[in-house]
Amino acid sequence: MKKTLITLIAILFICGVSHRTEAQVRFGAGIAHGNEAEAIGLLGNVLVELNGDLAFQPSLILYLADNSVTYWELNLDGHYYFAGTSSLNAYALAGINFTHIGADFITPFTGEVVRVVDEFIGLNLGVGVNFLTQGNISPFAELKYTINELGQLVGSIGVRF
Repeated sequence: MKKTLITLIAILFICGVSHRTEAQVRFGAGIAHGNEAEAIGLLGNVLVELNGDLAFQPSLILYLADNSVTYWELNLDGHYYFAGTSSLNAYALAGINFTHIGADFITPFTGEVVRVVDEFIGLNLGVGVNFLTQGNISPFAELKYTINELGQLVGSIGVRF
C-alpha cells in the first residue's frame, strides 16, 4: 500500500510539472509540529503553482521523535488562493496524507528488540499563507488538520525559494 501511494504521488507530481510548462515550481524547507507526534519535524515541500488560483504541493515531514521511534508523513495537498494583497496570498488546502509510525520495543522475557509499525491514510484540510517578498526567498505558514485514526493538527512555518 505504501509503495502504491508513493508511486501515485510521484506520477501526479511528474505529470503536473511536465504537462504545465508554464507552472512555477518553488522548493521549500521548514519546521512543523504535530499535536499527536508531540515532536518538532523537519519539513520539505515542492510548490507547483498551476495558475493564479490553483497550486499543488507534495511534502514530507520527518518528526524528530524518540530514538526508538520513527515518525513521518507524506502529503499531497491542493491549494486554492482565495485572498491576496501585495504582501501575502492566503489559501485553503485539501489533500491526502500517509502517516508512518514505527517503534522498537524490548520484550521483557527474552530481551529481543521487536519493531512495531502502524500506518494511516487520511485527508488534510487547512489554511495557509505565502508572504510575498522582493527576493527569491519567501516565508510561508500553514495550519492543517489530518482526518485519520490519529486526528492530528499540524502547524508549519518555513521558506520557499
